[in-house]
This record gives sequence, structure tokens and C-alpha cells, in this order.
Amino acid sequence: MRAHGDVVDIRIPWMLLTFADPSSHLVYRVGASGVVTTEKVGAMGISLAGAGQVSATSGYSWPGWTTVQWHERRKAGWTDVRSAMLDPTGGDRSVTACPIGAMTPCASTR
Repeated sequence: MRAHGDVVDIRIPWMLLTFADPSSHLVYRVGASGVVTTEKVGAMGISLAGAGQVSATSGYSWPGWTTVQWHERRKAGWTDVRSAMLDPTGGDRSVTACPIGAMTPCASTR
């Protein structure tokens, strides 16, 4: 989340909100029989909570899209993962490359 002036930017966790395809406004829907389908939805309701108060907004809607805009960035925890991949002397640990679905251990790439 990022704030500037009276505007707050948030990253939306699409999968946690059960979106199958946010570009076309499709969410997963589980029917009474347990069959999972998708359903097109409109605007999302958004409420803000803080300091013991809850404020409802007018919601959020967005135009569909067919191209993806992305920004490459290192995620939180990257330095921990990097450290775990290095041995105490600073050298790289061997990396194992296995084909998807491999049933037996694969050889090291070292």
C-alpha cells in the first residue's frame, strides 16, 4: 500500500478474492452440488478500517484488459532466500534441476 496526498494505492490480491480472471471480471463460484464455475461480477465493495472506525467507499470498478502490465521487483524475503542458497564460505550451493513430474531424485547441476 502506498499513499500520496488524499489517494491510497493498494495492490489487490486477486486470488485471495477468488478471482479466476480479473481482466474479464470472472470469479470462482462453488454451486450447491460442489461444482466450481465462474461468474462475471461488477464493482468490488471496499471498506477502510482504522482507529476504531469503518468507512465504506463507493467501491472499485475497472476496465477489462487483454495485455498485462508488469513490474519486475524482488519480493519481501528475497535476501533470506538468497542467504539460504549460499553456504557459510559465500559459495553457491549446488542446484538441483529436475524435469516436471520426475519420480526419482535428480542429479545436481554442479
